[in-house]
Amino acid sequence: MNQRFIKALIPAVLTAVIVVTAVCGAGCISSPDNLPAAPNWFNSDVISPEAYSAEGAASTDSFTYTDNFYNAVNEAYIRQMIESLSSAEAAKGSQETVETPETGELPFDTQTLVDLLVTMATQMNTPLGKAQLEIPVQLQEIAKDTTLQGYEAKLIREFSAASGNMEKRDADGVNPVLPYIEEIKAVSSLDELTELIGTGGSASLKEVFIREEVTGLLDDAAKTAVYLHPGKFTLGDAALYKSMTPETQAKYEKIKTIFKNYLVKCGYTEKEAADTAEAFGRLETEIAQVCYPKDAEYLMPDYYEKINNPAAYEELQAMKFPAAADQAIYHDAGVERFVVTNPEWLDLLNSLYTEENLEGFRAMLLFSLCTASINLLDSESQNMPLDLMTSTSLSDIASANPFLSDPSTEYLGMAYGKYYAQKYTTPEMKEDLTKLIHQIVDVYMERLSKTTWISDETRKNAEAKLENLKIRVLYPDDWSYYTYDDVDFDDCDSLLDYTVELRKHNQNRLVKDAQNDPSENIWPVILQEGAEILPQTINAYYNPADNSINILAGFVNACYNPANESYEEMLAGVGTTIGHEISHGFDPLGSKFDKDGTYRNWWTEADHAAFEKKVDKVDKFFSRFEAMPGVYLPGEQYTGEAIADMGGMSVILDIASDIPDFDYQKFFIKYGKVFYSPYVTDLYRNTILKDVHPPGMYRVNVTVQQFDEFMNAFGVTETDNMYLSPEHRITVW
Repeated sequence: MNQRFIKALIPAVLTAVIVVTAVCGAGCISSPDNLPAAPNWFNSDVISPEAYSAEGAASTDSFTYTDNFYNAVNEAYIRQMIESLSSAEAAKGSQETVETPETGELPFDTQTLVDLLVTMATQMNTPLGKAQLEIPVQLQEIAKDTTLQGYEAKLIREFSAASGNMEKRDADGVNPVLPYIEEIKAVSSLDELTELIGTGGSASLKEVFIREEVTGLLDDAAKTAVYLHPGKFTLGDAALYKSMTPETQAKYEKIKTIFKNYLVKCGYTEKEAADTAEAFGRLETEIAQVCYPKDAEYLMPDYYEKINNPAAYEELQAMKFPAAADQAIYHDAGVERFVVTNPEWLDLLNSLYTEENLEGFRAMLLFSLCTASINLLDSESQNMPLDLMTSTSLSDIASANPFLSDPSTEYLGMAYGKYYAQKYTTPEMKEDLTKLIHQIVDVYMERLSKTTWISDETRKNAEAKLENLKIRVLYPDDWSYYTYDDVDFDDCDSLLDYTVELRKHNQNRLVKDAQNDPSENIWPVILQEGAEILPQTINAYYNPADNSINILAGFVNACYNPANESYEEMLAGVGTTIGHEISHGFDPLGSKFDKDGTYRNWWTEADHAAFEKKVDKVDKFFSRFEAMPGVYLPGEQYTGEAIADMGGMSVILDIASDIPDFDYQKFFIKYGKVFYSPYVTDLYRNTILKDVHPPGMYRVNVTVQQFDEFMNAFGVTETDNMYLSPEHRITVW
């Protein structure tokens, strides 16, 4: 398999979370507050040959709708996983060991592991997994389509051609990046470093220190501000640096080794490169100690109070650390509103900004340059990150790899999005989904009118949120805001030059966003975590900061194929998700924002207390489950997503009740397949403890067992494992 294809494909495969090994079963424990004991569902999301042996827990009894609905609807996928796992075990026994300078003897080589992942993703063919493989291919087809008109199409073809010209890239080697490396390496004082950060140094990527987000003010969503967050962390989560497990430490060492090898290739001596990599690791780890964990908005009850710290530009100017120089491009454009989301972090940066730490700050700039350029150079550089995946532990493969990216689509995301929307959606799709959203909103309004546990005052505010909900479906209505008229590739000689030009465009776009107040007609393309939200993205989300629901074309195409799926299946895959996202406006997080997206309390004290009691019941319900030996689900962490899951299901079932001859079995079976997600043992444990979404089996089984429609559709009785008596059900809305 071509390694360039592997590198482009792996992020998509890994996003689909198709991985293997190890296992356990779900435990059955006593429950608080008179809840029934947790059902003893066999947990098929964590898989090993032992668990799936003839004597193991995965007997045919585990694959019945009334015993474990999730396993039953996903039986074909699970058995395909078993076959893949058996093949992996056979390959492990026959594969010759591979000797590499970085990793030593290995029973698997990189090719075998990657082929296994791609094979499993293809075999399993789940809706989301299939789409993760299809969309990169569709985007490549867009790049090759010479019939597409417009300036953006021209840019895509030029960029794609430069990306695919490996003969020139191999001839250039690392030469394109050397001027930027020398620019950083030449810094010999804080004053010179300050000047470099202030000018941006073209490719010396300042977001390693500060990441900018342009969005509405928490106190007044109608006014735009620049929020200053800590830069992205190599391991993806600041919390991982505070108590590194041996596995995390081993991965971090591999990352630093790749960085060291990159520097050696760029002219550093072995010692210089090793010292630089260690300096980077020390400083990044120290900065991480005061930063919030990933998903802090869900994990920290006072998160929004903590991040709401307006700062005048003059305050930034007074710091030793050049935060003001970093933000000068906004200030020079007339932007005056800045918010520091973690004062302790910025204070630490300021205190660390000394001559003694100059090497560490240089090293962080060099690492940022490495991660941004390594995939843009020659074949040897491009293949370096594959060393991170050369391991007997498949979890290393499935962990985030900071070096891997797809340059053919990353930098022209909205340009690709425009043509993706043209080729893979229709105006009729957009119209139909918009009508469905309005229908779901109407059902929510009716349900609110009948909700007895809230007062008229709170109900009025809740109805105002629904009435003012901003709806964004498939793709923007107006593409004029997303032009690339300021991009010119004429002077670009290397692929790195192309990306530098596009980084300037993205920075200019953020400045343009900051100069204007938020508009419902403008999609907030770059969200808090720095991820681009594009039409081709497989995602749907509710944004409390502007009270909007965003249903992207990539997600709709992944969840519903009108050519061979019914309306019931559309409602199961897309409809419940729309209901889910609208429900987020009234979950523990979304309920803190009003109809405009301003952060304020709109509940009466008594109503909020009643709401918290319902949320607490959701917490306790999920906390009964022992998902792995000694590891119980953290129910409090899941409340927002669980409430949204049940709310989305509930509102669609209301709609289904008015549809003659509605096929409830087909509906629920499709729903159960959407969330199929097997994990490696250590990844599963991490998912349990870190992710705000319940694991797939619990997400499906707990949601469906709240409803009579499910019980009736499959003949579930009181003696069945899927049965839940009405008095113990936990729907909130």
